[in-house]
Amino acid sequence: RKATALQALGRAAEAEPLLREALAVHRTESTAFEAATAETHLASALREAGRVEAAAPLLHHAIDVTEAALGEDHPGTVRLDREAARLVAAYAEGLEPDGD
Repeated sequence: RKATALQALGRAAEAEPLLREALAVHRTESTAFEAATAETHLASALREAGRVEAAAPLLHHAIDVTEAALGEDHPGTVRLDREAARLVAAYAEGLEPDGD
């Protein structure tokens, strides 16, 4: 919850270690779907912190797991697809040359 609050306040870098800890717990003690949800939260924080390349594999894995569990047309899967689009946009923005 603290990580979510930090992220909502625009403090994604501070939320990252908490989200990594939560992901580690979910990977050992939860279902693959719950771990994928934790991957999504971490990927979102990484994207917000400007670490798009670190976010990509987490988000893609979360999409694969979510789609397998819920189907490609489920709102949860669609939400992750939108997050992936934001990730691609952030990556493309980082590749654009400066206007100087």
